[in-house]
Amino acid sequence: MRAGVYPNLLTKNCIGVNPYIQDFIENLESQGVQVINAPHKNPLVSLFLKQNMSMDVCFLHWIENVPLYKYGYLQFVLAFMYILILKLRKKKIVWFLHNKEPHEKTSFSLGIFLMKILVHFSNLIVTHATDGVKLINDYYPDCIDKVHFLDHPTKDRLSLFSKKDNPSYDLLIWGAISKYKGIAEFVQYLTKKQSHLKVLIIGKCESKEYYSQLLSSKSDNIQVENRALTFEQLAVCISDARFVLIPYIPKSLLSSGILMDSLSLGAKIIGPNVGSFKDYSQNSQLEVYVFNNYDDIEDIIHRYPDSIDVSAYLQFLNEYSWPSFMKKMLCLISENK
Repeated sequence: MRAGVYPNLLTKNCIGVNPYIQDFIENLESQGVQVINAPHKNPLVSLFLKQNMSMDVCFLHWIENVPLYKYGYLQFVLAFMYILILKLRKKKIVWFLHNKEPHEKTSFSLGIFLMKILVHFSNLIVTHATDGVKLINDYYPDCIDKVHFLDHPTKDRLSLFSKKDNPSYDLLIWGAISKYKGIAEFVQYLTKKQSHLKVLIIGKCESKEYYSQLLSSKSDNIQVENRALTFEQLAVCISDARFVLIPYIPKSLLSSGILMDSLSLGAKIIGPNVGSFKDYSQNSQLEVYVFNNYDDIEDIIHRYPDSIDVSAYLQFLNEYSWPSFMKKMLCLISENK
């Protein structure tokens, strides 16, 4: 099988970059699939190169976000054209429904339009949250047969796990700091409430305005560091915090790489009561808790002080490993005629 994967960016091993696509391609190739489009600084344009048009199947991740990028309207037109070309050439399209809608409101309607096209033109839709299946069933019931829930693949990094008996922080918030993640809003809530929770926030923030908003609203018991982390550094931070908090604004949220990477390092998680967080809060192997409003968070911290069951975490991580995920996905493709 020859495959194309979007977006195949020139970001291999860059600190702070989501490793999902790199892991996806490596595990796809380990199953004997040839990925024909090489990494490129503009992965959408590169798909139009002659040597990249002879694929059997194309895997599309986050392509509905292209209107947000530089020359967004042009990229939107190219994405729309590319999807049409795939359909006319009768290539299989596997679209990954990672979010309910684009996170950012810039060119929002164009992103929604691409999602509607992808729902109808894809041969398969893969989602990492049961809410994704519900979303398709609610709005596109005639397409429900093509959507499949597969757990977000993860890795076993528990060898880096070493929990401190007396961690310095109640909460760790990590990852790229963006508006849709609700970090500044949560910090404003803590400051207004005069909460004594000790919070460490580490992540690269590209928006100077949003970073200034975050710093201006924090209290003395909240520490903010504007930098990306390696997984080794992240493991140290997780060991020094009682919980990892993922305070995302829930409107657009389905699955989360930060959730899965945190679990891979033995973290206890608090997240919004939607998507993967809701799914895994019902998994007895894991310590994942959900909040409906910010008041719930401090209650969770006090109610669930126990450490994790490392063997249960390991069982979960092995069951939903990348090789396991890839075999299930390729089986779905082979069954799709």
